[in-house]
Amino acid sequence: MKKAGFDDVMQNIPGGGDFWKFLNGMTDSGICTSCYEGGGNPGCKVRICAREKGIKVCALCESYPCEHFGEMFFTVCPTLRQDNELLRNEGMEAWAKLQDERHAKGYTYADE
Repeated sequence: MKKAGFDDVMQNIPGGGDFWKFLNGMTDSGICTSCYEGGGNPGCKVRICAREKGIKVCALCESYPCEHFGEMFFTVCPTLRQDNELLRNEGMEAWAKLQDERHAKGYTYADE
């Protein structure tokens, strides 16, 4: 994400500096504490919406994509649209298989 310029972008988002530290901490520890499990910005509208609806992944929400999940996400991460469609249409197992294949090839989202 650093390669993609997130460290600069996050500083311009309210609370982004703290969130960037959180993301770096996850990278260092290898442990992902999702928003659903209490990680991330507690005031994030996407997080609040997901928790209220009881969903763990926006792609599985019946309202996805919605006003909380706009084009910015797809611009920053071009494969996100494809990945979310795979998750919605074929399920978590197919999505996880794709991520494992990417990981085996050394792919990261920063490569986009």
